[in-house]
Amino acid sequence: MSLPTDAAAFLRVLPVMSKSEGVWEGMYRRYDAEGKFMSAHRSRVVFRLLRDRPGPEIYS
Repeated sequence: MSLPTDAAAFLRVLPVMSKSEGVWEGMYRRYDAEGKFMSAHRSRVVFRLLRDRPGPEIYS
């Protein structure tokens, strides 16, 4: 299944995604394949759906 590229159609397919909008702050933790803790870093993620634009925008 391919997802629509405009925000309004995307929300019709996956309406629960709108509940994830916001700023998420916390810790990013890395573990190896055996589950051993490797490192931790502070993280800040901003998730927003741009309803007035035609396609998704991805920032890294």
